[in-house]
Amino acid sequence: GGMGLNCYTDADLYSVPIFASFRANFTKNKITPFADIKSGYAAGDVEGAFVTLGVGVRFALAKKMALNLKLEYAYQEYDYEYDSESINGIGIKFGFEF
Repeated sequence: GGMGLNCYTDADLYSVPIFASFRANFTKNKITPFADIKSGYAAGDVEGAFVTLGVGVRFALAKKMALNLKLEYAYQEYDYEYDSESINGIGIKFGFEF
């Protein structure tokens, strides 16, 4: 699990997602493909349930460190005063694992 920060630059909105995360590394090599899913709830300007599905590659650097490159689909419910809608899209994520 974890916590993050999302910035929606086209609408000047922010959210803080809190999520459970499940990830499968397909090999134990220094370079390994993986898939993951995150699901949780976001608070802030954009509030509501969300889920992400991703596939990527993990590049091991040292015993417990790695770089990750991932293609991700994200779906975010957007609850506001009297209604709700959804935000979804595809993105590329770069991460550092330690």
